[in-house]
Amino acid sequence: MRRVMIAGTGSGCGKTTVTCALLAGLKHAGKKAAAFKCGPDYIDPMFHQEVLGTPAYNLDSFFCDRDTLCALLAQNGASAEISVMEGAMGFYDGGSGSAYSLSQLTETPVILVIDCKGMQDSIGAVMQGFLQYKTPNRIAGFIFNRLPERLIPFAEQLCRDLHTRYFGCLPQQKQTIGSRHLGLVTAAEITDLQAQLDAIGQAAAASLDLAGIASLLDLPLPDFTPPVIPKLKKRAVIAAARDRAFCFQYTENLNLLSEIGCELRFFSPLHDAHLPAADGLLLCGGYPELYAEQLSGNQAMRAEIREAVRGGMPVIAECGGFLYLHTKLRTEDGTAYPMADVI
Repeated sequence: MRRVMIAGTGSGCGKTTVTCALLAGLKHAGKKAAAFKCGPDYIDPMFHQEVLGTPAYNLDSFFCDRDTLCALLAQNGASAEISVMEGAMGFYDGGSGSAYSLSQLTETPVILVIDCKGMQDSIGAVMQGFLQYKTPNRIAGFIFNRLPERLIPFAEQLCRDLHTRYFGCLPQQKQTIGSRHLGLVTAAEITDLQAQLDAIGQAAAASLDLAGIASLLDLPLPDFTPPVIPKLKKRAVIAAARDRAFCFQYTENLNLLSEIGCELRFFSPLHDAHLPAADGLLLCGGYPELYAEQLSGNQAMRAEIREAVRGGMPVIAECGGFLYLHTKLRTEDGTAYPMADVI
């Protein structure tokens, strides 16, 4: 299975930009790619999905053992020519949940992204530090983000000196994806996202070694035993919230619910007037505070959810979904909006 991890020296170094650029470049080159994110991150996979037009998945070595990680990777990357994983934070950050740990458990080659803005000779020190900090590691080479064109020969020589591979660079982008307290802003909030993705895809085609990345060794996954998936004796219908306010979802968890025998009926607390007929309710996270006025204004939906939960319908509400079940939600400007009034 051909696979690669795009990791970084730290948060904000350009991992997501480089990953999206790589995915877009591979897509434009006619290569079928699958996208994964290291750890519990909802937002980065949204950008991966926007690039590829297919679902993206999470690989979380904190919650999942090696067998489960390898099974998820094998199952969801089976039809792809190359699977691309995006790391989280710095490569070594996060202990057993780090990108380093995931690369070791799945025996995945790693390309490290370095933000080169404001550096020259120090780039080599950063490279050498990451190569030597923990051994063995699976760092196969480097991509240099925001590298001035005049320094490309310098970066190539650094790679030769350190016996590693140069996989290209990305120039400074005119536009960058914004961020807030849970990471990047969501893909749906960026009006010109496709134009930005097209631009970085063109940059990738021009300056990344797509052929070299796509030709990384086709390595078998470590031996693993797929987890046994239990089956429900009777089908259960779950009403699952999904819209701009409630968009923090793990694709593999939704797939698991389907595999065990659940029927998922998606609905929008923002736009729909009625809750689907269901045996249970799933309110995922998101940013309801950004849509509090609109959520509050949908009185019919608030009333149906309140009636369903008070009537005994099982409910899982996490993060923003949990906030929605409260009596009121106070926004950043101090305005309190009525919510579902369950808690």
